[in-house]
Amino acid sequence: MSKLLKRILPKLAFNAFFGATLTLMPAWVRPQLQTHARAVASGGQRLDYFVIKVNRQPIFLREGAELTVMRGDLLEVVEAKLVTQAIPVGQVDVIGFKSPSKHLGDDRGFEFRTNQLSPWYSEGRKGEVWSILAMTGDSLHGAAFLRLVDPAFRYAEVKVNGKTQVLRDGQELIVKASDQFKLNRVVTNLSDDKDVQFHIVPMSKPGHYEIRIERDKRAFAAIPLKVME
Repeated sequence: MSKLLKRILPKLAFNAFFGATLTLMPAWVRPQLQTHARAVASGGQRLDYFVIKVNRQPIFLREGAELTVMRGDLLEVVEAKLVTQAIPVGQVDVIGFKSPSKHLGDDRGFEFRTNQLSPWYSEGRKGEVWSILAMTGDSLHGAAFLRLVDPAFRYAEVKVNGKTQVLRDGQELIVKASDQFKLNRVVTNLSDDKDVQFHIVPMSKPGHYEIRIERDKRAFAAIPLKVME
């Protein structure tokens, strides 16, 4: 082995090892949290999880995790628990939501619709991700994040005279007045489609209708329907 190789091999080995270590690091970091509170050291005062209700169903949201919810969902931050659960948390602040709480910055126990969150206080002011902070005074125990997405229609299964058709976004359903048709199934990006409803609404042109797909009485998609004589 040459003297040059002997000199560079240890360096190559170090670079290979160090490079492998770097691949384990996260590819991105969160922007700076909107608070002057200082993060507590690791230990019993660190945030363990939030208890959150989405449409009144409880969810445990771990420190640093991101929860995807729909725009218009009903949300309530119930509580924050530290690693040492006997230590109380002074306040839980949903950044971008102004609650009617008498205690400034404490949003626990108040229901609100996710579309009430102000885009101004979202990450990068993009209206997509908001932070939830657990604090006591000037001490930040930890944070978690909410990502808002819009309900989206994927496809519908319709039976016309007993035969199933699959309709995707923008496709028109054409039937005869003598046909029997039934909307069997609507598939969306929602985790549970049981809250999805539909209504058939007449349009201004005779024989033309819309099958409007709704959630919480809000239409988020429509299937054009044409009835032929």
